[in-house]
Amino acid sequence: MNCPKKKSSGSPSEGRVLKVRTFYQVPSYQTETKFSRARGVKYMSSRYKQWQANFQFELDHQSDWDGETFVRCRLDVLFYQATLRRLDMDNQLKSLGDVLQETGIIEDDCWRLMRPVLLDATHDPVSPGAEITITEILD
Repeated sequence: MNCPKKKSSGSPSEGRVLKVRTFYQVPSYQTETKFSRARGVKYMSSRYKQWQANFQFELDHQSDWDGETFVRCRLDVLFYQATLRRLDMDNQLKSLGDVLQETGIIEDDCWRLMRPVLLDATHDPVSPGAEITITEILD
């Protein structure tokens, strides 16, 4: 999908804000992507699909999202990592961007529309997951 060109209007103003807290470890996109040589297609692991379903459930039950898609937005994410082992936050951000697009929260996770401003992580073995704040950018 080609990203639409954004209009340059100087300093963007902010609109709606949505906060979501997921209580499941955000998977690494690269680790959870499988490739079937026989069929020649990529597919997501069952663990990744389960995480997507859990995210949708949490979105439905804890957020005040009105169902209106964010077109241009800023994304602030705090990952709560279950372990101290090395994890690439960029691969976790890819998983998060894809699930936000698939659930209809954001229109597209391309760089012109979604601006990750804050990415941070902390160790939390009791409640892994992520705290996501999506802020609409108005022209």
